[in-house]
Amino acid sequence: MNPSSLLFLLLCCFISPGWATVSPQPAPVATTTAPEQEHEREHEHEHEHEHGDETSPDDGDDHQEKLQLSSQQISNAGLVLSTAGPALLQQQLPLFGVLSIPSNKQYRLNAPYVGLIEQVLVEVGDQVSAGQLLAKVRNSNTLQSYPLLAPASGVISQRWLNPGDLASSPLLEISDDSQLWFEMSVFPTDASQLRLDQQLQLQDLDQPQAATVQTRVNYIAPQLSMGHITRARATLASAGLPQHWRAGMHLQAWLTVAQQEVAVAVPQSALQQLAGKTVLFVQQGQEFIATEVELGLIAPPLVEIRQGLAPGSRYVSQQSFVLKAELGKASAGHNH
Repeated sequence: MNPSSLLFLLLCCFISPGWATVSPQPAPVATTTAPEQEHEREHEHEHEHEHGDETSPDDGDDHQEKLQLSSQQISNAGLVLSTAGPALLQQQLPLFGVLSIPSNKQYRLNAPYVGLIEQVLVEVGDQVSAGQLLAKVRNSNTLQSYPLLAPASGVISQRWLNPGDLASSPLLEISDDSQLWFEMSVFPTDASQLRLDQQLQLQDLDQPQAATVQTRVNYIAPQLSMGHITRARATLASAGLPQHWRAGMHLQAWLTVAQQEVAVAVPQSALQQLAGKTVLFVQQGQEFIATEVELGLIAPPLVEIRQGLAPGSRYVSQQSFVLKAELGKASAGHNH
């Protein structure tokens, strides 16, 4: 080979692409082995468990607020449990009225002859019987004494005579309080709902939690009073009334104007508001679950439950606010 050919071969070897170019190196990539990847997944799972699994009443429709209580805790909280069932709901009209002595049970005694009062044997407030001697009067013409006798049993409610007085009219008043009238006024807007023999519940204004007295309307005045007010009344036997109910006392009345049987009704006191929802606390074993319910007819003190509480279910009918307060404490502690 001549020198020129040898020189040419050497030059071709030095400028060959495999040797003359440098490929750019890729950026470093962090890589992990299989055990390291498993460790990272476990760490992420623990992080989600600590922060991602926290729930609140708004975390979803399936979330239920509940409390678990022992029998002793239920007793200590004063919870009253009831069984859901049917009830007769009554639409009632609120009225007010006053107790009074019936006009035909008030007796006023007069002197049949002019004379002087010789003796008075009774005082205001005394209980007297029919035929009992009440006073003696001396006739001014005959100068003979004659008796004043009680025409009926009752209480001496007024006295207008003293010994030595000239007998005038009236002398004494006797009130028979064995019966009382409850007289009420019905405004024009409500008068169309008033009927004879309607059921009436009477309630003490000063003791609204006390038991009511049941009676019925037995009189509606044929003529309106001033202001187009309708007068109505019920007659009550005093023996069935609380001892402190007396003539002149004002009472609350509830007039039943309509009624309807419903499948499930609960006391209004059982209902609570929780996260903007109306709930009942339903018992399932030792758990009390705040269950959203749909309300129907409202007839204080009861309300119809259309959805959310099945007949036969046990629920908290009284003191349910205690459970609501406990849920609030638990929620506040969880947020912190």
